[in-house]
Amino acid sequence: MRWQAKDGLHAPKASFDSSLDGTFVLRPTNNNPIVKELRADRSSPQARGGVITWTAIAVDPDGDEISYKFLANDREAREWSSSNSWVWDTASATPGEYRIKVLARDGKHASEDSFDSLKEGAITIVESDQPPALKGPCAGHCQPAGAGHDCSLEAEAQDPEGDKILYKFQLNGRDMNRWSESASWKWSSKDLAAGDYKIRVLVRDGKHASEDSFDSSMDTVFTLISEIDQQIDQLMKKRSDKASKEENYKSSDILVASGNGTKTNTVLGKSNSTTGQEKTVTPRKLGG
Repeated sequence: MRWQAKDGLHAPKASFDSSLDGTFVLRPTNNNPIVKELRADRSSPQARGGVITWTAIAVDPDGDEISYKFLANDREAREWSSSNSWVWDTASATPGEYRIKVLARDGKHASEDSFDSLKEGAITIVESDQPPALKGPCAGHCQPAGAGHDCSLEAEAQDPEGDKILYKFQLNGRDMNRWSESASWKWSSKDLAAGDYKIRVLVRDGKHASEDSFDSSMDTVFTLISEIDQQIDQLMKKRSDKASKEENYKSSDILVASGNGTKTNTVLGKSNSTTGQEKTVTPRKLGG
C-alpha cells in the first residue's frame, strides 16, 4: 500500500510531493473451538465405587488441536490434556450431586488459566449398593418323606438396601426354574432313585451380577430314602426304648445288635427266619 501527499504548491495536479509505501498481511480470522457435547458412560444415579468415563465432543473450525480440562464441582479433576475423556473412580467420592464441566481451548485465544468453550453435565453419587446374601440353612421337606413324593425347599435372603431379590434353584447343577421373586421351590421326586441330591439356591438383585451369574449361593444336601427303608424306620420306631437298649434283644422281624458293650446300636438288615433259628442276612446300612 502507498500513501501520497502534496500541498498544491509544488507538484502538478496529476503528481504528488512525497509518498510512503507500507505492507499489510491479511489473514483469515481464527475461531474458537466449540464443545458440542459432554456425556458419561453411566446413567445417574450411580453407586459410590463405580468407574465413570466422561467424554467431550468438540470441534475447531480451523482444525487446531484442542486441549481439555475437567472439573468436578468447580474443582480441577484433570489438568489440560489433548485427551477428550476422563475416567473418574468414585471410590473416594462423597455421596451427593456432582456438576462435571469440561473446558476447551486451542491455545490461540484464551490463556491456560481460562478457556475458549465449556460444557456441563451432572450426576448423582449414592452409597454403594450391597448384593443380597442368603441366610441358611435352607428349609426343605417331602410329604410324605421319601422318594416318589412331592418335596419343597424354601430359601431366605436379605438385601441391605431392601432391593427386590430374585431366586433360582438348581438340582445337581441343573437349572430347575427361571429367575423368580419366589423364595420357595416345589419339585417331584418321582422316578428319582434314593440317595443324596445337591440343591443349590442362587440369588441376585439385578444391580450386580448379570442374569447368567448370581450374587450369592448356598448348597443344601437333600436325602431321599427308599420305600423299604421307610418301612424299616417305622418298624424301628415301634420298638420300645427299653427293648432297643437291651443287649441281645431279638425280634421276629428286626435284628438289633450291640457293639461290644457300647451304648449305640447299629440297625442291620431285616432277618429272615424259616425254621425257628434266625438266619442272618448280609448287613446293610439303612438309607436316610
